[in-house]
Amino acid sequence: MRHLFNKVNICKYVYLKCRALSQWTGEVSVYRSISQNPYENLAFEDWLYLNTDLTYRRILFLWRNEPTIVIGRHQNPWAECSLKSLQQFNVHLARRKSGGGTVYHDLGNVNFSFFTARELYDRKENLALIVKVLRERWKLDVEASPRDDILIDGKFKISFLCYGTSSKLGRNIAFHHCTLLLDVDEVLLKSLLHPSYTDISSKATQSVKSNIMNLSKKDHSIHFESVTKEVAQMFCQSYAPEMNIEMVDIDPLKDEQFPGIVDLRKELEEWKWIYGKTPRFSVTFSTTLSARHMLAEITSYHGLVEDVNIQCEDKEMCTLLTKLVQGLKGAKFKADDIHTALWTCLNSESLTALDRQLCYEFIKWIVSVI
Repeated sequence: MRHLFNKVNICKYVYLKCRALSQWTGEVSVYRSISQNPYENLAFEDWLYLNTDLTYRRILFLWRNEPTIVIGRHQNPWAECSLKSLQQFNVHLARRKSGGGTVYHDLGNVNFSFFTARELYDRKENLALIVKVLRERWKLDVEASPRDDILIDGKFKISFLCYGTSSKLGRNIAFHHCTLLLDVDEVLLKSLLHPSYTDISSKATQSVKSNIMNLSKKDHSIHFESVTKEVAQMFCQSYAPEMNIEMVDIDPLKDEQFPGIVDLRKELEEWKWIYGKTPRFSVTFSTTLSARHMLAEITSYHGLVEDVNIQCEDKEMCTLLTKLVQGLKGAKFKADDIHTALWTCLNSESLTALDRQLCYEFIKWIVSVI
């Protein structure tokens, strides 16, 4: 009986969707970015959201980025990825305007952004379109999961935002985006997507990890050009079957064509957006200084040091270091800034040679672990 009920609901959903599609008479556009810069492509997404009237229009934006970790609007980069590894492998870090979880981008994937009027927003419909392409063109055993991911062989995730697909809903406009793994660097992905610290406490939105698979393992003909072509064609056939619509390659850096997009890109590149939007979190570090065990708990809010709590066995050492770290309040939670703030505070104090040496050890240690 339950199976029959679900089947009836599915049939009802398909009927309503088909009726809605048959009544669609608006404009359809497909854009593909020639840029591989994450800040330019995210800026174009934002530009479309802010400047496009979608009352009678649907837009599909196709794009890919050079190696990048993209976090959701309300996430904590220190909790989502290894910032030291990003620096080591020259990988970008970006924070998008929409919510959801963290995703890894490189040239081995394709990103889809579906723009519609708010009342037409339906992420399941968008995923169904991608699934249909993969089934019909490449005969793959794929399906959309209840979490709005795309699975292959019933278990491996091939659409990737660690927290499912993501979206942004406004009063009159909405967009939904997802990432399809074609041939991404899985080794690099796994080396990046783990917290920067082992003992971190954060109330920010956390990503959900999943088993993943590249589609190229199933068929080597699956690549960016072939997938964008097939999905664009299916999109146009679904919403404008009687119109001859071509995919348009665009350069999102052209401010004369997209007024204000340069400012949007600059905002996305700024430290105060990428790190400064991070909710409050705390990290606890432990070590041994001068044969005495100690803990340092740093609380950060909006990417700045808010408080530092020192705990150690020796009362005099605890008092000394507690006074030293007062100079950290308001500093950016990054090694260089913390190093500068601590040295400034240290140089303003008159200390014994022994106390100064202890402070040297503390500064060297805390900077090395951040």
